[in-house]
Amino acid sequence: MDVRGKKTNENSLAANVSMDMKDTPSPVVNKKKGKKEQSSGHLTSPMKANQEENTKKPSLSHLTSPLKTNKEQDMKEPNIKLSSKRSRKMTTNIGDIMSSTAPPTIGMNKRQKKCQQEIPRTRLKGSQPVKRPMKKNASEKPTMECQQEMATTCLKESQPVKKNANEKPTIGMIRELILRFVFDTTLSVREQLCDLGISYATRADFMSLRKNGWVVGDIINAVALRKTLIQSKRDPDALWPSWYLPTYLASYALNGGINSRTWVKHYGGSSRYTGILESMERVYIPINDNNIHWFMCVVNFKHANVYVLDSLPSLSKPKVQNEKVLRVLEYLDDVIQHLGNNGCVMKAHKLPIKRLKWLPVQEPGSDDCGVYTAKYFDLEQFNEEEAAKLRFSSEEGRNSLILDLILCGENVIRNEVIRKAQEKYRNSRRII
Repeated sequence: MDVRGKKTNENSLAANVSMDMKDTPSPVVNKKKGKKEQSSGHLTSPMKANQEENTKKPSLSHLTSPLKTNKEQDMKEPNIKLSSKRSRKMTTNIGDIMSSTAPPTIGMNKRQKKCQQEIPRTRLKGSQPVKRPMKKNASEKPTMECQQEMATTCLKESQPVKKNANEKPTIGMIRELILRFVFDTTLSVREQLCDLGISYATRADFMSLRKNGWVVGDIINAVALRKTLIQSKRDPDALWPSWYLPTYLASYALNGGINSRTWVKHYGGSSRYTGILESMERVYIPINDNNIHWFMCVVNFKHANVYVLDSLPSLSKPKVQNEKVLRVLEYLDDVIQHLGNNGCVMKAHKLPIKRLKWLPVQEPGSDDCGVYTAKYFDLEQFNEEEAAKLRFSSEEGRNSLILDLILCGENVIRNEVIRKAQEKYRNSRRII
């Protein structure tokens, strides 16, 4: 019994020793170096193993979430490459702010500076992402409200603009009304449109100022009388330096009819076309050449010469024209003699005749010689600086003659003509 008990005790002790030997690793002998090595996997604890794994793996502590504080973000500039949109926008915003605040060219080489200049810098408000407009779908249909707005705008554009009934017409509107009223063929051609006291012009006279129309003598006479009336208002004592004579003087001188004494009775005196002889310096005489051409003859007693003003100079027949001018000048000397010349005025037909080369020439194929002849009344110095007064188109020159005569203050029936034109075209949609 004792032997069996001892054997059982020894067996139990051996089993315990074997179990303990299993828990402890056995040393391994390195045959080459003769050193003993132990397996670390069995000796280290789980906490130490985790620490070693953390040291071997790359650190991810630099990944900052959007919830981190500003202090942690300012400690180190993020250098991340993520695929999320929010992180990419956040990095671009931070980069833009840093580039706009810090000096960009410090510590850069030439290539980096060039690249920095080429990149546009934009300062974003509060580092917010740029809001881009949403693209509308092409297949999207407009709503009912949009369709109604579009329809109303189209109706407003198609309807004519209603003018206020109490709106006062401007000068431009009055001029357009007068031109339309003058050339209206439905109205009487005998209606007077310009009344200057001793002479008047009808619609038939103004009709000659249409395009390519032959200007009648009554229009030129009206211009001459208007210039005389303006001069008489400026100097009522008849000390006029210029005499603007009508076409009748050259007509009677070339074609006959009445003598110089009778002409003085009808057209002389301060109440008509002539003033005091002692103050006379220039005499303007419009001449009609066989009803095919108009030109002007100006006797300049101050400079002792005679100017022939012609918008279409005749190079082939200057002698014929000069002969007609001499006949007119002789008739003028007789008129001046009947006005009481006592030797203070020199003889006009003895003065030299000159032609001004700087005068503008009329348009080819037009009958504007009468328009230019009427405009020659405005010349006073007879130098090249006054050529600007004669530069106009055919339509501009003709319309200016109409408006100057009808709308001038010397026209007695001026307001009446304007009133008739406004009443005639009050309900008209078109104003020219």
